[in-house]
Amino acid sequence: NIPEQMQSPLLTGQVREMFETAFGDDESLWVDASPTLQARPGDELPSLLAIHVGNRVRSRVESVALVNAWEATGASAQIHHASDKDHAGINKQLGKENDPDTEAVETFIMSVLSAD
Repeated sequence: NIPEQMQSPLLTGQVREMFETAFGDDESLWVDASPTLQARPGDELPSLLAIHVGNRVRSRVESVALVNAWEATGASAQIHHASDKDHAGINKQLGKENDPDTEAVETFIMSVLSAD
């Protein structure tokens, strides 16, 4: 939900600059770029795995909202909590052997492939 993020007083510093660079200042574009706000009942959406990291409350809240929006369309959606990592950490570790988050992603992919 980019409009909510952009209007939050908690969005400060480098993160605010990153969001402003990525999404500009046109609120109608923010809505268009927000999957949570675009998913509609009856939409045919692919299965989704949302991953949130560490103890970032905003990450968890946004992931739950996205999964709920996806499920409201009738699509399959799951959430995974990478509790011991930050965003960079999950990017560095994803794909490595014995990584629990990699195992969650692999399980999700296999479940989607076997459903076809």
